[in-house]
Amino acid sequence: MYIATKGQQKYTKQMAPPYSHLLSNINPFIAELQSKLGQDIQMPFDPQRVPVNKPNFYIYMIEGDTYYVAVHVHNDYSFSNKLANYYNKVEVTNNASRNRTGTWFRDDLINNPEFIKARNAAPNKPGYTEHLMQKLGGNNAF
Repeated sequence: MYIATKGQQKYTKQMAPPYSHLLSNINPFIAELQSKLGQDIQMPFDPQRVPVNKPNFYIYMIEGDTYYVAVHVHNDYSFSNKLANYYNKVEVTNNASRNRTGTWFRDDLINNPEFIKARNAAPNKPGYTEHLMQKLGGNNAF
């Protein structure tokens, strides 16, 4: 599933994986999360409106009992997998056999000192993401 706003969805078609897969709409996923975690959950999305160097959406994938959540980031971090200039991937999974650079168990990533430093860094445009989420209607952006 691509976690992409309505405006970003057209760019997901260029990124179809080369293997057999099913795509799902994100709205049932949001509804399931809200039913378990509460109605106040806001689904995060990439604030990039048009892809530049990398995809502008997140990816959630389930394969059997294994899940992956992938985000693409601009900067090259020690906790990411550099795919190209300004195109780095960070994945969170529950798969114990993960052995790809940039693929993490959630708790390991959350506690990684370099991740903590990046997460706590001041944004380039303070308030931009929150403003964009509000402008696009939060979960209604999907």
